[in-house]
Amino acid sequence: MYDRELIIAILDDHPMVLDGIQEIIRRNIANATVIGFPSIMQFNDFIRVKPVDLLLVDMFLSDGRGIDVCKEVKEKFPTVRVLGMSSALERSTIVELLQQGGSGFILKNTEASAILEAIEKVMRGEIVLSPEADNLLNRSVDNPSPLPTLTRRERELLRYLVQGKTIAEIADILFLSNSTIDTYCKYLLQKFKVSNTTELLTLVSRESIL
Repeated sequence: MYDRELIIAILDDHPMVLDGIQEIIRRNIANATVIGFPSIMQFNDFIRVKPVDLLLVDMFLSDGRGIDVCKEVKEKFPTVRVLGMSSALERSTIVELLQQGGSGFILKNTEASAILEAIEKVMRGEIVLSPEADNLLNRSVDNPSPLPTLTRRERELLRYLVQGKTIAEIADILFLSNSTIDTYCKYLLQKFKVSNTTELLTLVSRESIL
């Protein structure tokens, strides 16, 4: 399929996803070396000494945003192709990923054959979007919304913030780490273009978002 060895990195903090995608690539791309990383720090340590051809990266990691990883990688290693992944469809996330130089976006539950097809197209220099992401972007153009859409998890987090719960309390309730909740909160501030939690909660109340 490819005329040279490919170095493919996968950055995802969900072990089942990480192992599953690695196995798909190993079984189907003979001349690919695939390395999985559960954290941004481990990936950064690797790419400093050995550049990769392709990075598949989760958009929401426990130690940061996949979009920020994409931005940094494209600034330091412009030839690296970056394919974003997530369990949720977020128009603002997909648009920002593409703006930062990403080569496309797929859902994590994408069939193995579609993942391989996406990799092939990205390595040819094409922009790839899963059908769901493509439909979302097209719908958003036809029916623009002044406020960003929220995932189920983000709505859940906002409800607890409105109730006055702390990051530690929310983490305990949702069985997540404090750093993961903190990352979600920071992303919500960026998403709604506000500076702090007080401004966010004021906006939520004023616009009846919940």
